[in-house]
Order: sequence, then structure tokens, then C-alpha cells
Amino acid sequence: MSKRVTISVSLRGLPPESASCRACFVRLADRVQALGDVEGIQIQPERGQVLLDLRETADVDRVLSSTEKIIREVASGFSHRRYRIGGMDCPQCAESIQERVERLPGVLSCTVDFPMARMVVEFDATQVAPEQIEAEVRRLGYSARPVTAPAEAPRSREWLFLGVAVLLYLIGGLYGHESPVGNALFAAALVVSGYPMLRSGLLSLLTFNFTTNALMTIAVIGASGIGELSEAALVAILYRLGSNLQDRAIRRTRSAIGELLASAPKTAEVEREGAFREIEVTEIIPGDRVRVRSFSVVPVDGTVETGTGYVDTSVLTGETEPAPFGPGSPVLAGSSTTEAPLTLVATRRYADTTYAKTLELIEAGGAHKAQREQAIERLSRWYTPLVIALAVSYAVLTIALGLHDASDALHRSFWLLMVACPCALVISIPVAVTTAIGTASRMGALVKGGAVLEALERVRIYVLDKTGTLTYARLQVDEVALHRPTPESKVRAIAAALASNSNHPVSRAVAACATEVLRALDVQEIPGEGLEGVVEGRRYRLGSAAFTGAKAAEGRRAVYLADEEGLVATLFLSEKLKQEAREVAETLQKSHRLVLVSGDRPEHVAALAESIGVAEWKAGVTPEQKVEIVRELKRDGPVAMVGDGVNDVAALMESDVGIAMGAAGTDAAVDAADIVVLNDDVSALVRLDRLSQELRAIVNQNIVFSLLTKAVLVAVGVLYPLGFWVAVGGDMGVSLLVTANSLRLRR
Repeated sequence: MSKRVTISVSLRGLPPESASCRACFVRLADRVQALGDVEGIQIQPERGQVLLDLRETADVDRVLSSTEKIIREVASGFSHRRYRIGGMDCPQCAESIQERVERLPGVLSCTVDFPMARMVVEFDATQVAPEQIEAEVRRLGYSARPVTAPAEAPRSREWLFLGVAVLLYLIGGLYGHESPVGNALFAAALVVSGYPMLRSGLLSLLTFNFTTNALMTIAVIGASGIGELSEAALVAILYRLGSNLQDRAIRRTRSAIGELLASAPKTAEVEREGAFREIEVTEIIPGDRVRVRSFSVVPVDGTVETGTGYVDTSVLTGETEPAPFGPGSPVLAGSSTTEAPLTLVATRRYADTTYAKTLELIEAGGAHKAQREQAIERLSRWYTPLVIALAVSYAVLTIALGLHDASDALHRSFWLLMVACPCALVISIPVAVTTAIGTASRMGALVKGGAVLEALERVRIYVLDKTGTLTYARLQVDEVALHRPTPESKVRAIAAALASNSNHPVSRAVAACATEVLRALDVQEIPGEGLEGVVEGRRYRLGSAAFTGAKAAEGRRAVYLADEEGLVATLFLSEKLKQEAREVAETLQKSHRLVLVSGDRPEHVAALAESIGVAEWKAGVTPEQKVEIVRELKRDGPVAMVGDGVNDVAALMESDVGIAMGAAGTDAAVDAADIVVLNDDVSALVRLDRLSQELRAIVNQNIVFSLLTKAVLVAVGVLYPLGFWVAVGGDMGVSLLVTANSLRLRR
């Protein structure tokens, strides 16, 4: 068997509209597969990459450049549009929209995401116009607005129609259901309140698409046909009421994500030809001078040129405390100025910023559904036709066997149709998942879809990188051992004076350890050894034990200060342990196995592992060895790799769940990890783990409650003929309770 080489190619060249486009992925796979030497291809949109299996003899550079070119060209010739869809009550609505739009001539693919109320359409503009796509959605009873258009106002009109229908029904009740006037008013109430449902249901039935609206339409028309017009009108009113309440509740589940998406700036003030002009953020290029007014969103990553004040980074990182800025300070797109304006020099294009990628990944996150959600959607496809078949069979058999008269049998069958609507069941998972992802985003964690949270809930082993995850990625002087009767403050000042002439990480830590400022003269740096110079008339050496003539300290990172007479002091350094690291390790170890890995020396890793109570650790490992460690641990159960997102990228990708810590502004982390914690708070690991566990519990509660309640209502309605309003009230009540239960995840 010939050996194969696996390479990874970033999908960043695809336009945002293609990020979740199935047709684009198919074309991409077909074209790349046709390249010579490519034996296998795996597209991973959730990780922003394509994995290629190549023959050992393949020209890797040629295949890599060809694939990157294909990625840039794959969407050319076709148009993509993204829409906000209004009026959807459950995933079945999304499926019916998707099926109808895909039937339009010229439409290559359509994806409708119910939790985010988004639709992505790929089409040939020479065959179909965007206006035709929008009109087709409206014909189904829903609204379609481009995502660039202003957000749709609350559905106040829906409540107005509902109020009119209630008034007509009450007046009709005064005349009675035996009066022609009363029946006319009941019919009017039915049409006013049930028009969207009836229109959508009839269109679905014409195409043999058995949605929830189709079930309700059959039942309402059937109830009217057997003389129960007042009951049918009440059913339509209750259904409209439940839909309005449910729409309001679902809007709350999208609120956290919606606020983030709504905060994206569309334009920016950029200097052009000596004057600041308002242009699209996508037109900003590195080097542009950008003016950001007070209390405005920073449109692009850059370096502050003028201005001093604070920026609010809570949208990106979840941090509540504003961060200070001044000339030379880096600022990230998505942060907001407070009372002080600033002028910055752009360092990236908007599309390359962490903020833009975050928005893009959140919008695409709905495509990565949890396995339970996919299973429920498959169930719903045959559930509704089965319910219709059971209702028809029940009516035919009971009439044929003489168990009920025709009116009674039809009444019970229509009850079955009303109460058996699968809406509560099919929304039980996506509503909960959307709420959980929104909750994660509020604490500064980007989760790439419900499938990631489902995988995190199954994780049994956490592999923790040391530097940048459990410790800050910088050293500090935490102890000074004096070998002469010299004031410690003086020793620190002398060492800092020498160290300030070097950019080595150890030198930067020593330079920051003093409060007194001294000046060093005639300083020379000997690479790998240390620094030598004159401070206050005396020549000193600062560096390794061999360089200063000292005896090396055992098991601790140290730097030594000596003069002509010998050793003056030993400065011990360590990485600063994050305050919450011990508590996080203790909490996670109650239910998970923890393994600490680091490229640092064994004595340093051992000391840190002991300080936080982690028994398993591995030191001196390379990035490649981290991958092997993760691969080996996966034999014992699902593994989550937690790293800083730079040298841990390969291990993040190998793990079942990759979590990048402190990755604001880090391209590699956003592309490779499944969860990106944009701030530097390691306690997010505990909150994310708890969130995944609570999500599982709430999803299970929703499913069990939906199925049990349906079973009870069906049994009661078949055995004892009750009013149709009880069936609809019970059905919509379950849907609202499932949604309300999901909203508990907002805490």
C-alpha cells in the first residue's frame, strides 16, 4: 500500500456567503479531486479547512497552490444572497421554505437555519432574480429580508389581527352558532386569525409537504365541514395566539447572538485624499487612517495614532472592565470607544479581523447541528404523514365497525390531527442549542454550532497546555535571594537597569521587577549567556550560572547577578499562575481526567502540576508530540485539547473538541478550534462544561415532556371527545413550555 501525505488548506478564500453553501462544497470537492495526486478530500467548514490526502510522491506545493486557486474561484459565476426569514414557528417551516425555493429555476441550493432565522441561497442570476426568491417565500406566508436591510420590527400587526379576530368571535357568540350571522362572524374570525396558517397549509398540501400548518389546515377545514365552525374559529385564534407568543419567546433565544450580529459596523470614516470620508468597512485596507467617534464600534483592527481613553471589549471577550488605550496601543474590531474618540491606522482588512470571522462563524454555526437535532428532524419527516394516516384510518375503521357515528368519529380524528402536531418536539433541541450558544457568546466564548456542545458534553479527558492557558504567557520575578547585605530594592534596580537593554523574555521580566530606576552604561549582550555593564560605577554581570560564576539553583528558573567580587543575588522567576487555575483544575477533576502538557522543562512543569493538584503531566513536548499525546488519549475516551491557539493548532484539530484560550486577534485559533475563548479567562472551561451538561439535561427534559404530553392528550381526546380548543391549547402550551425551559440556559 502506498503511503499518503495529509495537508490542510484554509477555506478562508471562500466568500462569506459560501461558508455554509452545500453546492459550493460539492463543486470544490469535484475540482480538487480532479487534481493529480489527490487520493482523498475532506471538507471541514466548521474548522475552516480542507484536508487533502496526497500520494507520497505528490508535488505538495503545486497541489496546495492549485487548491487555493480553486477555493478563490469556486463561487465565481453564481450569486449568493442571505436573508432574514420572519414568521417561522418550527424547523418544519424552515424545511418547507427550503424545498419550495430549491424548486425555482436557477436556484442551485438553499439552506434555511431555523434557530437563527437565516436563509442562504445560491442561484444563477441569469435565470432567477432575488425578487422572485423573496416573492416565493412570501407566498408561503413568511417574510424574507436581505440581512443588510434593517431588522424587522416586532410583529405588532399580528397582535392587531388577533385582536380583531377575538372581537369578531365574541360578537358571533352573542348571536350563537345556530344563527347565520353568528356563523358568518365565526367564519370571519377564522379567516382573520388563521389566514397565514391556511395559506401556508394549503400550499404545503398542494405539494404533498405535510407540515404543522398542513395538519392544522386539514383539522380546521374538517371541523368547519362537520358544523363546528365556532370551534374551528376558536382553534385558529388559539393557534395564532400561541404562534405569536412562541415567536416572541424564540426571539429572546436569538437575542444574545442577534445583538452581536447587529453590532457589526457597515461603514467607517476613512481618510481619502486628505479628508475623512464614509466608506464601506470592506473597502478599508491596511495603512488607512480611520476615525472612530465617541461611543462607536471600532470597524477594523489597528494601532491607535491619536487619542487616549478606554475601549469596551465586552462584545469580543465578555470582559466587563474597559481597557485603556493611547498612541501605539492595539485595538480590535468590534470593541467600542467610550467617551474618548480615537484615530487608528488599520493593520488588517475587515474580513481578516477576529470580529468579522466571529460573526461569520456564528452565522454558519446553525449548519453544524447536533446528532440529536438531526435525528429529531429525520423523525419529523415521517411523523406528520403517519399522524394523518392514523387519523384517516381511525375515522374509517370506527365508522365501518359502528363504534361511532360519522360526526363523532371525524371529531376525534380532527382532534388527533390538532394535538399531534410535532412542533414542540422539533423545536425542543434547536431553541435550546441557540440559547446555549448565545449564553456562551456573552461570556466571550465562540462555539461553532450545536454539534460542538454535544461533543463537549461527552468529553472525558481534558489536555491542558501550560503556558498561556493555566499561566500567563510571561515571566515574573517572584523571589530574590541575597548573597550579601545589600537592600533588595537596590539589587532589583541594578538587575533591571541591565535587563532593560534586552528583549529576551527573561530580561523583560527582570526589567519589570524594580520600582527604583537606575541607568546602565557600556552594556554588552552575550547571546545565550547574559548581559554585562556598568551601574553606578561598578561592573555587573546578569545571566546564567556559568556566565556569573554561580552555582545553579536546582529545580527552579533563575537568573544571577554578580560583580567583580562575586555573586550578589539570585533572582528566581516563574510564570504567573492564573488566579482561577487551581479552582478550575479542582472542579474539572471531579468528573474528568486532566493531563497537563508543556514544552517547558520537567522540573517547572512538575512544580506547576503539583501546585494545582494535577497528577498527570508531560514536559518537553513539541507541537508534533502534543498531537501524538491527544491521539493516544482518544483511545480512552473523547478528548478536549485546551491551548493558546498558536503552537497548539495541530493538537486542537486532532482532538474531539479543540478549545483555544485567549485567542482574540489570533487567526490560527479561530480557524482551527471548535470553541474560541476570546478573553484569557480559564474559568470559562468550567462554565462551558457546565453549560454543555445543562444543555443535555434541558434537551432531554424537552423531548420527554413533549412526547409524554402528546401521548396523554392523544389518549384523552380519542377516549373522551373534548373541544378542539383543548387540543390546540395543549399543543401550543407544550411548545411554549419547551421554549421557556430552554430559556433557562440564558442564566
